[in-house]
Amino acid sequence: MIIAENLVKTYEGAKTPVLKNVSFKVERGEVYTLLGPSGCGKTTSLRSIAGLETPDGGRILLDDRVVFSSRDRINVPPDKRNIGMVFQSYAIWPHMTVAKNVAYPLQGRGLSADEVRKRVSRALETVGLLDLADRPSPNLSGGQQQRVALARAIVAEPSVLLLDEPLSNLDAKLREQMRRDLSALQRQLGHSTIYVTHDQEEALALSHRVALMRDGVIVEEGDPVAMYQHPQHPFTAAFLGAANFVPCVAAGKPAVGDMIEAETPFGRFSGVARQGEDAGAKLFFRPHVARVEPAEGPARVNRGTARIAEYSFLGEVLEIIARKGDAAIRIRTAPGPRLEAGAEIAFSVDPEHSAIFLPKA
Repeated sequence: MIIAENLVKTYEGAKTPVLKNVSFKVERGEVYTLLGPSGCGKTTSLRSIAGLETPDGGRILLDDRVVFSSRDRINVPPDKRNIGMVFQSYAIWPHMTVAKNVAYPLQGRGLSADEVRKRVSRALETVGLLDLADRPSPNLSGGQQQRVALARAIVAEPSVLLLDEPLSNLDAKLREQMRRDLSALQRQLGHSTIYVTHDQEEALALSHRVALMRDGVIVEEGDPVAMYQHPQHPFTAAFLGAANFVPCVAAGKPAVGDMIEAETPFGRFSGVARQGEDAGAKLFFRPHVARVEPAEGPARVNRGTARIAEYSFLGEVLEIIARKGDAAIRIRTAPGPRLEAGAEIAFSVDPEHSAIFLPKA
């Protein structure tokens, strides 16, 4: 289990903190992903857990043991925290074989040579590299280097695994394969795992829970499916995938959580009211939830009309950019009869798949 409480960090010369009272808890066996753009504080949070950064304030517990406390002046060194870490660069020693790279964290632990060999073999077998134990490290592919880094992280049998963008140096096809392998490995080992990435697909595919960060704070935290389908914050809606934000005017005096209606340039739509951060209200829905309909038909709530501005065949989906006045939306739908630019269409969106972000308070 990992607990971070009110972590604060300001780098020398910086005008604002990179961490602003960041708190989270990772349960045993859970993959908890810190997601966000560059500079949001996710890697600093991870390095603070590892002991590679010293926060200015806060507290960190690993398996109920305090490893950092600004108040109590506790700061346990990284090698005493019982963690395994995979860096973005992998940090493979080029002058060592695969086995010697994996054995490196066991140095100075008082283990017999036989015990070291057993642990290295077990770790390499876990990541599928046992037959490459004697291969020189420079003779490895990118995916094999990543597996060596993973084996080295787990060889000392840590209780906590920290992964800092471990797939960012791989090509798209290998990255997809390694996502599946990492997920299977984590289920097998059951570590409490913190995964840092800026890639929303990785976060959605690997995580039990996601913490989306921006400017040193956690904007939203929760189940990745729920965060994608029903974001509570407009930044979450925008960051986790393609999104439509349509200017609108909400009816009445809505409260957050109410099912409300709003007038948009395309028609009248309903959705759950969420707190926004812009001066005006905006209707949100994802492109794939909109259903294209014939333009003819009676007007109703959650049915809008527009004209096709762009039309693209993307293989598995059709992408339509539709406009009405200055407003534009994106729709992704299954391939069907060809549509032409300039044609009028109608589209509908179920209320449970949309939200109306209210003006900032």
